[in-house]
Amino acid sequence: MDPFTDNVWTPLSPNESQARRPSSLDLGGWTTRAPSTASSGYCSAENSTESEYPPFDFDSVRQRLEQLEESPSIILEATQELGVISKDFTFNILVQPYRNSVPAFDAYKRKLNVVVLGPRRAMYPVKTTPGRKLSQITCSFVPKEVGTFTAFVDVEDSRMPKPKPLQFRIEKDYFEPDMKIYMTTDVTAGTPSAGTGKVDRKMWGICCNTRTNEVIVPDREQHEILVYGPDGSLKGKVGRSGPKSGSGPGQFFRPVAVAYNEVLDRIYVSDKDNHRIQIFTGQGKFLKSFGRKGKYPGQLCFPWGIAVSRDGSFVAVADSRNHRIQIFDKDGFLVKVFNGDSEYQYPRGVCFNEDGTLLYLTDFKLHRVYELDLYSGAYQLLFWNLNRPSGISVDPAGNIIVCDTRRSSLRIIPKNARHGQGVREIKFTGRRQIESPLDVICMPNGFVGLLDRNGRITIF
Repeated sequence: MDPFTDNVWTPLSPNESQARRPSSLDLGGWTTRAPSTASSGYCSAENSTESEYPPFDFDSVRQRLEQLEESPSIILEATQELGVISKDFTFNILVQPYRNSVPAFDAYKRKLNVVVLGPRRAMYPVKTTPGRKLSQITCSFVPKEVGTFTAFVDVEDSRMPKPKPLQFRIEKDYFEPDMKIYMTTDVTAGTPSAGTGKVDRKMWGICCNTRTNEVIVPDREQHEILVYGPDGSLKGKVGRSGPKSGSGPGQFFRPVAVAYNEVLDRIYVSDKDNHRIQIFTGQGKFLKSFGRKGKYPGQLCFPWGIAVSRDGSFVAVADSRNHRIQIFDKDGFLVKVFNGDSEYQYPRGVCFNEDGTLLYLTDFKLHRVYELDLYSGAYQLLFWNLNRPSGISVDPAGNIIVCDTRRSSLRIIPKNARHGQGVREIKFTGRRQIESPLDVICMPNGFVGLLDRNGRITIF
């Protein structure tokens, strides 16, 4: 039935007529009251007043519609999906006016302020140049860190809509031919702990104090923790050092791993043969220890790798001889235990992903890398073609870096990789040769720190 052709209109009652009439009209910021009606539901001269019928201002409506017509839409557009640290990254601002007016566009361009924030909330200067099109502005900057960046555009004109922020990822190119090594420090050439002559050292483990850029490494032969400055010089030691092992507060017996809590400025040490974890301030003062030898939850048996979540709330420990991963809070109280069962046997290196929901671990005996979902407890095998993998780390872009120790190489596992797909290998040869990497750490500003079996720290 077509109401326009069948002539079957049904009259509305007075109440229905009033309910279906809008009380006001919004014309893009210009509002007028709709005329009210009398109780009969019809409009007539005798049942209306002048206040109910204000004069209709056609000029105001026309001016407002012209303003809306001239207001442009602003869009942030990425020219590339992925950027590389220390190389120009560009993106575009597209201004699409409803009226193709050149003077209006030039005026709008002067009212746009562009800001780029890095993953650690650092603000980057942005250079703007005219684009290829009249309605395009090209923006460029040089990223100095790895991770997710966000571009914002602030508009100084209230009539112009604020565009959605643009997010993009910056990664480190681990395979560029001219990848530079910034520092190599021979840790074994350090000052002797006692007496004179060269000290026999066996370094294992590495971490970075991200507040000071100092590099921290344990010496399981001299039972001490060494701290090196950004220039490679020895700055000091953590805990009570000496040529002999000890079990007292701040003493060590073959420490093998360290982790830094940036939020609390704390250093966590895996004191392996004392079967415990020790906590120090960022300046090396002893705070407390937790764990003792045993197989029950909260106890440890030769702990190896240790990692701290990005927010500083949790500490993961590779409880190697108990074949499990234990999660503690920042003060050493047990949170959860993940038994390896048939999945893994001897966990060695551990690290959290950026948001702390996943844990990555190496199995020294099964030559594998696993992903552990900390909420569901489910394991995912990521890669298996390794030979005695040990240290592991995740860069801010989500790439997993694994020390393939017996092959003297690094493996790069891309973010969200499954079943070994996309995994690539870095070999250090010639003057850059690195023998048997033991541990790796992702440092601020895109640098990677690597410790090898010869006691050398390499920053690249």
